[in-house]
Amino acid sequence: MKKKAPLIAVLLAALYIAGQYSAWTVQRFDYVYNYMYEFTSPGVRSLLSMGHDALVADLSLIRGIQFYGRNYPLLDKHPVKYEQFHSLGTSVSQIDKRYEGAYRFWGFAFTSAERGKVDAYRFLIHGAHQLSATDDLKTATGPAFGAVFPDLWKVAKDAGYVAVYELKSETPEWGCSAYKLAQLSSDCPDFIRRLEYFACRSIEPDPLPPLMELAHDAASTDNVALKTLNVDHIKRIVAQEHKTFWKFAEDVYREIHNASPTKISDLKTVQIMKEATQRYREMSAKWFTDATTRLFPNLVNPVTAVQDNPMVREAVEPEMPIDPYGGEYLILTIEGKPELVSSGICMDERRDFLAGYNAALDDYRKNHDGQCPPDIDTFEKTFDERLVRADMYGYPLLFNAQSCSFAFPPISEEAQPSMAPYAGRLKEEEGEGESPASVTDELSPPPQTGK
Repeated sequence: MKKKAPLIAVLLAALYIAGQYSAWTVQRFDYVYNYMYEFTSPGVRSLLSMGHDALVADLSLIRGIQFYGRNYPLLDKHPVKYEQFHSLGTSVSQIDKRYEGAYRFWGFAFTSAERGKVDAYRFLIHGAHQLSATDDLKTATGPAFGAVFPDLWKVAKDAGYVAVYELKSETPEWGCSAYKLAQLSSDCPDFIRRLEYFACRSIEPDPLPPLMELAHDAASTDNVALKTLNVDHIKRIVAQEHKTFWKFAEDVYREIHNASPTKISDLKTVQIMKEATQRYREMSAKWFTDATTRLFPNLVNPVTAVQDNPMVREAVEPEMPIDPYGGEYLILTIEGKPELVSSGICMDERRDFLAGYNAALDDYRKNHDGQCPPDIDTFEKTFDERLVRADMYGYPLLFNAQSCSFAFPPISEEAQPSMAPYAGRLKEEEGEGESPASVTDELSPPPQTGK
């Protein structure tokens, strides 16, 4: 027996080492889940933090960042890793219910996994509700707080982004409610109002109430920046509704002529305008439970001084859409395709370009004894700057050496653009599926007939 004792001891030691190694191997992958969630409850975690909830939450966030950095490519391939990461995020939100940074980090990180996009929205919207909780707005579980957290809008905006873009508005109510919740924050920027409009459009499609609210907000402030921003929101919404109306008119024209219109005058006939108006009203009838219908809205005073207030009203037959940017609606052939465009927004962009370029010309003349540069190449070499060659529709930039000035050709259907459009401005923004200020609408080419 004594001879077997060393052998048994070695065997037990080997089994102990093997067991410890196996436990370490398992724990190496599961310790986040085991220690932070499986073996403890929210109450126990709060007790173990001994009043240092914020510190423990900070440490857990650091651990979450480390875990994500090592494992984010595997979150879809290995569900256990995703569960570990999800559990850690849940634990952090239970330890510190108002931890804005943690909500935004996990809300972003969850979207790395295809299965995590819904979790990302739910995690963010839960955080937004926690950050908006007050004595008057108590959550179902957990304590109430004295005031809405100022950065609530950031978490709610992220929730809206996930709902609209990551989940492609599969549940429209999610994005709509998130952007509305963001506006409970006193620090919420005004652009959230526009995101709310586009997110809620399928749920609350009537454009007139938000337009009237924006007009009221613009009239109620002396802050030039806020007034300008509200007016800009109005212009974008009105332009979107006009785009819908002109699309109806285009459809009617194509049904009649079996071809696409090439001039806006093709659409401005009594027959086509009547039918387009009727189709718009039929569409708007679905917005209401009674027999109410709506025609498109118009910004009556599109070109006004900054201090003037916007005037928005519903159009009445036979009123036409008024370009909210102060120009005209035209059909231009842009890169070979006919498009409905608003000339007003292009004129605004042109003014911005020409003001800077002509000011630079004045500087050139001051430094060259009043002489004008002989050509654009000389100008560009002097200022080490490449000028745009065309506007947003493709009209070329013109230089007149005699008058020493830059200019663009007039926008008209008779003189069509001849170059590729300049695309450096009007980039897509969050909340809209198109260039925000553009009302271009590509018109389909004429149907192909048999040979």
